[in-house]
Amino acid sequence: MTNFRFGVVVVGLFICAFAHAQGARTASCKVNLELGVPGGADVVLCHDGYAAGYSYQHKIPLWCAYWIDRNTVDVNVERSDDFRVHPAIPPEHSSGRDDYRGSGFDRGHCAPSASVDYSTKANSETFLYTNMFPQLPGFNRDMMGHKGVWGFLENEIRSWARSRGRVYVISGAHVGQNAPKIGSGMTVPTHFFKVVIAPNGPDSIAFWMPHEEDTKYNASQYLVAIDFIEEQTGLDLLALIRDEQENALEAEVSAELWQ
Repeated sequence: MTNFRFGVVVVGLFICAFAHAQGARTASCKVNLELGVPGGADVVLCHDGYAAGYSYQHKIPLWCAYWIDRNTVDVNVERSDDFRVHPAIPPEHSSGRDDYRGSGFDRGHCAPSASVDYSTKANSETFLYTNMFPQLPGFNRDMMGHKGVWGFLENEIRSWARSRGRVYVISGAHVGQNAPKIGSGMTVPTHFFKVVIAPNGPDSIAFWMPHEEDTKYNASQYLVAIDFIEEQTGLDLLALIRDEQENALEAEVSAELWQ
């Protein structure tokens, strides 16, 4: 495969969280949506370290996109833990602390706090509830007796950024049939996904994971083509990559976890 160029000609429409209008752009969205807007969301929220597509109906992010760089992955500010609602989301469409209280679910990050912690501002923005979805503790955490595949892959992806220099990540959730509701109508996803693109190569690796506990050691069984995730979710994950490169990357299925 020839050298990979993203071809950053961002001509799609972005929805600015505060203006809530088509055509608004910010520097952060140009970077974090460098490969395109996946679609499917009611609003696209632009932050310093990530962009997220949020669903009013389900009160969760359907996807988030961000870069992890070797030069910043180990620049770790103190975790802010300042969970809060997003001021631009109408209250009737917002999730919050009360939705999780007593539910047994973790407030799982779409864009991980430990991956977006190169500045206090960037880390704080990962604690907006628009970046949270309900996750089983044994799915979210790879610590404290839990063997969660989500937490495991977050650590693996940071390691890949160190070894490969820079990686682009799209994470998200899928609401399948009979997905339960908690709190004031927040949906609990039935599946989650992660897509990682390494520009050098290029290479891609993608995971489609059922929302089940203690499946860390099943990670290699969850390897799929990006095409499969798009078929399940209706998203267009690499919309701005040149067609021939997009087709090759989306059809690729990694045989094993990256080293």
